[in-house]
Amino acid sequence: MSFGLNFASLANSPLRLMFGIDGDAYDAALQSLDAHWDNPKLLRPFIMTLVDFTVPAKSPRLWMFNLALQIPLFYTPVAHGTNSGGAGAPATKFSNKAGTHKSCIGAFATNEKTHNSSLGHVKGHGLKVYGLDAGMNDNARARGIVFHGADYVKTTGAGRSHGCFATIPSINETLLPMIAGGTFVYAWGGASPTVD
Repeated sequence: MSFGLNFASLANSPLRLMFGIDGDAYDAALQSLDAHWDNPKLLRPFIMTLVDFTVPAKSPRLWMFNLALQIPLFYTPVAHGTNSGGAGAPATKFSNKAGTHKSCIGAFATNEKTHNSSLGHVKGHGLKVYGLDAGMNDNARARGIVFHGADYVKTTGAGRSHGCFATIPSINETLLPMIAGGTFVYAWGGASPTVD
């Protein structure tokens, strides 16, 4: 396994316990990473970002790790789509369709570079993602799903986006350079998510 990663040992990593990450979400992310490891869009798969949409939006629910070094890089709030769930609540409805204003779940690879955003409440730069799961999120890029900063995301929780991974603007500017360039993102929507 490249980068010295051992998925069996990662499953028992103290990182999960340290941050109280749901075991099912963490295991699903690792299994998905293992399945997508050889995808050519994943240039730096040892950088993993996990978004657990089953956690209420009023709490931090985005974790970013360097799995090769087994160190945490970020732990911060992130928004879900307006039609995925209530403000401050967990997200319960997801979509792969344009115009739904719902979040999408599954495995993603980040784009190779950021683009500038200046659309109303969208602050700073944005980062496009490629959905890696057919029928689940493979329309993410066409839908314009990006990581971006937004004023409605605070340290006390997140408002709702049009389906994008919106974060605190100041955090976003530090997060994007670290997450860009073919890293792995996994968004968890629970064991039996509703996806249209």
